Amino acid sequence: MDDSKDIIIESHSKFERKANQTDLKQNCKMIKSVDDLRIQLNQELLKVLSEEKHKENERQDILDNCDDLLKKQKFERVFNDERLLASQRIIQMNK
Repeated sequence: MDDSKDIIIESHSKFERKANQTDLKQNCKMIKSVDDLRIQLNQELLKVLSEEKHKENERQDILDNCDDLLKKQKFERVFNDERLLASQRIIQMNK
């Protein structure tokens, strides 16, 4: 009787080890997927930031070369709206 009990206990232990190994493999896959997604999102964010930096340089050039005060004020209002949209986009990407 003890032998069959030992076999059942040993069989159960092997089953638990296999289940734990399967869980571990699944967890590793999930962690890798999350890491891959994080890397992709960071790359997208860096791209957006780079684009916005370029646009900001263009905005500054336009303002620096604008001699008409009314046009300059109009540009500033438009650029402020563009900056607000860019800021909201970046914030949304970080949620």
